[in-house]
Amino acid sequence: MAPHAGQPDLLHSRRGFGSGIGAAAAASGTSAAPEAAGTTASSPTPLVLSACVYISEGRCQEVLSRLEATLRAAPGTALLHIFMDAEYNRTGYTLASLSPDALTSAVVAVCREAIGCVDLRSHKATHPRLGVADHVSVQPLAWPEASSRDDALASAASVARSIGRQLLGSCEAQGKEAAGSCPVYYYGAAYSSGGRRLADVRRALGYFRPDVLSAGAALWAGELGVASLSHFPPDEGPCQVSPRTGVATIGAVPFVLNYNVPLQTVDLAFARTAAKAVSERGGGLRGVEAMALFHGEGCVEVACNLLDVGEGAAPADVQAFLEEFSGLGALSRLKVLPWLRAAWKSRAAFWTSRGGAAPAEVHAFLERTCAPAGVSVGQGYTTGKTAEQLVQMMLAQLSGDGSAQP
Repeated sequence: MAPHAGQPDLLHSRRGFGSGIGAAAAASGTSAAPEAAGTTASSPTPLVLSACVYISEGRCQEVLSRLEATLRAAPGTALLHIFMDAEYNRTGYTLASLSPDALTSAVVAVCREAIGCVDLRSHKATHPRLGVADHVSVQPLAWPEASSRDDALASAASVARSIGRQLLGSCEAQGKEAAGSCPVYYYGAAYSSGGRRLADVRRALGYFRPDVLSAGAALWAGELGVASLSHFPPDEGPCQVSPRTGVATIGAVPFVLNYNVPLQTVDLAFARTAAKAVSERGGGLRGVEAMALFHGEGCVEVACNLLDVGEGAAPADVQAFLEEFSGLGALSRLKVLPWLRAAWKSRAAFWTSRGGAAPAEVHAFLERTCAPAGVSVGQGYTTGKTAEQLVQMMLAQLSGDGSAQP
């Protein structure tokens, strides 16, 4: 599959970066851990796995400092990116490693630290969450030439399940007074039969239903809201939920990019319609999950997960779609939406043939859609780094370049 114009070929560039990782490790005297990566000592391209860890805390600096210190002290891993959002009261940490065991230990350590010092009962945010250690996504960044992406995903799935088992065990060891149990749900390749999406788990547990919903507010506050998970048993742990801890979702998937587009002078109902229109579930762009969330005074964001970057829609596609959608009047949207979706599906076929659409096209679509309705579409932003950027940062850390610090 050819890459999008102006974008690198994800598959081949990642393998190229992988060769560079091996060379950088050799030059710096750092072991590339070939045994842990499933390669021989002579293989120039090790397996590189990343983990995105989302913790339900984005305001308390003391807690955030402790979490960052935990990750920086974790041996054999590189903390590559931190995205803290005070409005959403949520922080995402991106780390990577050449050693699956080291990555597992680092993720478990930061989740355990968060569970020990964050109480879901006092947590409030305009972003939904299911638990303190809310979400962990394990993703392959590079893999040996002799392996396939499916092989790399299988390794990521093994790490994800190991994280789940160790996290559950560490919570139980802390005792009920300290943290309580932390039921775990798997998705993606980590799920026993594969195929289950993160959104499927979230929907079954009421993730998308706010505790407070009005014209000016949609808030998630306090404990999970269910004391028993017997209606949807977890993959690890008991069906009883600790009100302090909540549950954790852990998955193994191809690389995912988060892309948020702010809409000004708009109500939540419009933003929800736009989010549904742009999502694959609503008939919009391939590989896009989206929801509308309040994000500060006078702003509602269409928050998107772009699944399997390089195969589905990219940030530019989402941006373009929402701009075009927001530009139609209310009546026009109802009449034109079926045509709009069909038109974008045909465009998506073209994009897929060249490796997926780019973020700018997503933004342009949203602007053209929103303008006639008087809705101002702000420039979208990613909450993390691309796979290529992460691998380059890992290379810099292995070679001792301090500029790679997040």
